Amino acid sequence: MKKRILVPIDFQVESLNTLKLALKQHTDNEVIIHLVYGELLDESITRMLFYDPGKIIKKRTTDSFTEALSIIRNRYTKNIADIEIELFHGYTITAFKLFALDRNIDEVYLPRTYRMKETSGSINLVDFASRTSLPIKWVEWDTNHGYTASD
Repeated sequence: MKKRILVPIDFQVESLNTLKLALKQHTDNEVIIHLVYGELLDESITRMLFYDPGKIIKKRTTDSFTEALSIIRNRYTKNIADIEIELFHGYTITAFKLFALDRNIDEVYLPRTYRMKETSGSINLVDFASRTSLPIKWVEWDTNHGYTASD
């Protein structure tokens, strides 16, 4: 049976280290990965009418992030059933929990030492997830040694 894991991201290559360490814990089974970025939704009527999560994701995704994700896909090809990049726009911890439950998330992997890069309008999903009753797996790596997802 495929496990579903959720990993918060900030579209920095470093945030993919959490994914890489999660995959190392799932070498014997396939996983469906939900990479989730938290962002407050602009509530203007015009923006909501033309809301397109694909455009928001494309705007935030850098070439280096795409390349690092591709390297991870290639290295763990037998373990990865699917990877989805999604947006979370909720305002409460309960909304985040419902978001995860709606996707049948089995485990949430959170970085212990890495701090997500916050921008104007971003949501700290590590804080949200850690305050829910979802099954949390904390992972850490030495953030001072330049360790990246491609190492």
